[in-house]
Parts: sequence; structure tokens; C-alpha cells
Amino acid sequence: MSAGPSLEKLLRPRSVAIVGASPRAGSAGSNLVENLQRCGFQGAVYPVNPRYPEIHGVKAYPSLGDMGASVDAVFIAVAAEHGPEIVRQALAAGAGAILINATGYADGGADGQARQAEIAALATAAGVPICGPNNLGLVNIADGIALWTSGHMPATRGGPVAVVSQSGSVALTLGEDVAGI
Repeated sequence: MSAGPSLEKLLRPRSVAIVGASPRAGSAGSNLVENLQRCGFQGAVYPVNPRYPEIHGVKAYPSLGDMGASVDAVFIAVAAEHGPEIVRQALAAGAGAILINATGYADGGADGQARQAEIAALATAAGVPICGPNNLGLVNIADGIALWTSGHMPATRGGPVAVVSQSGSVALTLGEDVAGI
């Protein structure tokens, strides 16, 4: 039995591309860049959006192919109809892991189910793990990685507890814990 793809580049990426990065406050693409900065991410960040030369002080790229570098993880923060093509581009650019934020896949009727099946087949063939679709991302406090779309990223510090949540609502509630638990 195969162990499946390694999760190292998903959980501990050293470089990240954000497709759909944006300077627009409150957008998932803006929050991702800001959360990586806030969390002290030490790796390379490549915002991808053809409309902007720079996003939150970081040089932006028109496409994944324009970056001139492969990345450990690609976060796709654009509408589902663009997902399969961006996954192809991410794999061609050497991505080791992919995160997908949008809804409109298996939850989006027959067309969405077909998109999700196509993405799953592409990732399986390439041996690349996918987190998503329809998720908020992940936070790895120990390594300063916040691939997290919420605009409410509290100050964090390492400790003896880990949280793995299937529910975005539960993760958001825990992340916004005013008691500091």
C-alpha cells in the first residue's frame, strides 16, 4: 500500500505562491499575504495577479509561469471555474502542494463535481497533495506559516496544543478566542 504524497511542502512550505493575491482589504488574497507577513514567514512569497505590480510591499507576478521559480505550495484564491487550469499551471511550475479556497466544486452541482474530479486526477497523477477546495487554509505556528484566509489572525505563539479542524467555523472561533486559550 502506498503512503501517498508527502505532506511536508503543504505543512512546512519554504516558498509560497498566492494566485488571486490582492491589495483589496478583506479579500482572501490580501489576507493571505498579510497573514504570512504577520506570522513572520521566512520563505519566499510570490503574489500572483496580472493587475498589480506589487501587493503589500511584495513584487507580484502576472502568472505562475512568470515567477521564474518553483514553489513548495500554491494557494489558489480565485473562483472555482479557474481551478483546473491553475492547478495545471501550478504543477507545470513545480508546486509541491496546492491549497484551494473557493467553493463551487463538489458543492456546486455537476459542473463543480467535474472540476473537483479533474483536479483530484491531476494531483493524484502528479503525486501532489491538495488541501481543499472550500477551506480557509492552515496555520503552522511552530514554523511561522499562516496560509490562512481569515482577516482575523491573532498574535500566536507555540505551545503544547495542536488543532486540526474539519470545520472552518470551529477553527475561526478558536482562532478568535478572546480568552487566549
